[in-house]
Amino acid sequence: MYEVLFEDTEQGIDCSADATESGVIGYYGSTLLDRQIWKWATGKPIHIKHGMICDMCIKPLMNSGALVFDHYYYGQIDLL
Repeated sequence: MYEVLFEDTEQGIDCSADATESGVIGYYGSTLLDRQIWKWATGKPIHIKHGMICDMCIKPLMNSGALVFDHYYYGQIDLL
């Protein structure tokens, strides 16, 4: 995991998603989760912090099945 330089989670190439207790919300800059919501399969892993998460850290979570696709969203969303 790498620290981010800026706190804007809705912009940034390959680093534009929020990790929440329920899952991950992808925004415009994410190449993996643009406008997608994924849920934790069995609860949030303890090593994942709330807040910004980059694609490089999301991909292994998707591949391992820790994150499962929930739905696409368009426009304003209610945060998880």
